[in-house]
Amino acid sequence: MNIFKCSDETIELILLCSCVLNGINLLLGMIQLLYQTWLTLSRKENKVPTNVSESPSPQVDPPTPVVTPSPVPTPKVSPTSAFDTPSVLPTVKPLTNPPAVELTGTLLAPTSTVESVNTTPTPAVEESSEVSTSTMQPALSASVATPITVPPTSAVESVADPSVPAPPPPPPPPPMNPTATPFHKPNLPQLPNYEHQTITKTVTIDTIPAPKIANSIFGKKGIIKKLFTMQLPIKELEELFEVKAKGEIKLPQSTAPVNGGGSVSVLDTKRVQAIGIQKSSLKIHNVEDLKLAILQIDEQILPMSKLNIVKSIIPTEEEVKKLKEVHEMELSEFDKYLLALHKIPNVKSRIETWIFKLKFAADSHTLKEDIQSFNKACEELKSSSLFVELLAVVLHVCNYLNFKKPCCGFKLSTLIKLKDTKTADNKSNLLEYLIEYLQQFHPQVLQFHEELSSIPAAAKVAMSTIKETLQQFKSNTSMIKKLLIEYDMGKQASENDKYTVVMRPMVELATEDINVVEKDLHCVTTLLNEMAILFDENEMKNEPDKTFILLESFIGQFHLLSKQ
Repeated sequence: MNIFKCSDETIELILLCSCVLNGINLLLGMIQLLYQTWLTLSRKENKVPTNVSESPSPQVDPPTPVVTPSPVPTPKVSPTSAFDTPSVLPTVKPLTNPPAVELTGTLLAPTSTVESVNTTPTPAVEESSEVSTSTMQPALSASVATPITVPPTSAVESVADPSVPAPPPPPPPPPMNPTATPFHKPNLPQLPNYEHQTITKTVTIDTIPAPKIANSIFGKKGIIKKLFTMQLPIKELEELFEVKAKGEIKLPQSTAPVNGGGSVSVLDTKRVQAIGIQKSSLKIHNVEDLKLAILQIDEQILPMSKLNIVKSIIPTEEEVKKLKEVHEMELSEFDKYLLALHKIPNVKSRIETWIFKLKFAADSHTLKEDIQSFNKACEELKSSSLFVELLAVVLHVCNYLNFKKPCCGFKLSTLIKLKDTKTADNKSNLLEYLIEYLQQFHPQVLQFHEELSSIPAAAKVAMSTIKETLQQFKSNTSMIKKLLIEYDMGKQASENDKYTVVMRPMVELATEDINVVEKDLHCVTTLLNEMAILFDENEMKNEPDKTFILLESFIGQFHLLSKQ
């Protein structure tokens, strides 16, 4: 090969030409493949035998001449002549050795394939033509003898430049969650070493999650620090609880009663009989006397007990509709009695608000006491030092038994489960052992229930009842105010109507009292939220009575066993 020196511009031009020729080479190869396919299909349509491998050289139908190899140089073949003669397609030689560029500015001469498409006659072009024509006959023979099969490598691969390195492999996929930060456990206080060799029973503990320990009573009251100063009778403890505990005893779940209901028609015999009995108990046979007592809000004639009877016999809307369908002259005395009650303006609202007036003072007092019960119980739990000592002892003993999984704190529900862990002989349980331990080492803790004296009262109060009662207060005061506005506009029943005179001062006092109750309830709700965080008991936010019932049960069990 000839090596010549040239400038950088010439090198770039030659490289560009080489790339163009490579593309032409690829195009010619594809044309050759398409031509051979077309030739085979056309011969099959003319029923030419496909098995012609017996003859040394296949016979090609005219006008396709058979080209045989000849040592005599053939004329050079131009790209246009290759397309003009469909019977003889020149074989395009793949570019195996692309031009190489030296750093000194020299360039290797293009191969014969590149020169074969040059218009100027050169020895390289003649050599390329000779090679192309010499390889044409085997290619045509193969196309006639056997069906054409597509080579395993594509045309693009046939012209790939071996001097160009293979593309690098794709980068590995990024790790999952690249921005996620590793999980770090919160800094928990250090616990004593509870490891031992004896296999002991484990205690069922409802642990407080680690992130909540710092704000719980175990973190704020220094219970965990007390564990390092407590002594445990290890030998006795291991002897008593050396056998695995049985399954946890589940507490029975309470079921709420299902209330039924129904509707009663005015024509129903049972409804008529019930109203007749209630009417006789009123001992007011004249309906006009009853109407006057209702209008004047006469509490001597209609005390609380009789007001409830009047409320029950007031006809319903359905009954009133049926009563009005009949002419008044045709109604019985019983029907006229019910219809006369209905004619009192807003009779149902008047009776309900009258009952509310009579009950409000007592209900308001009870509501305030219930709220104060929650308040006192929460304050006692926060300030009781003996209860803190008790929690520390329970945590210390339970961690020793559960030495493989010690914890930094537990929920109050764990206290009620201590009796479920039996001793080895099944004659005692962990709660009895704790009482004996306290009698020996911490006898003052046995009186912790004295610092929690408000727990039983708080266990009898339901937060849902408090909220429901307060909502009834608001609803009744709103109803009274609405009626007062109507009566101020001249819609009173008669001059004997004393509703506005009696109810206006009452609703003003009730509104002030309700505001006080709401403030107290808000303070208690805030305190209960703090207790929910302190003991990790979410129920204390909406249903604190469940937690206080649990504590009351535990205090009763503890007090009973300590006496024995």
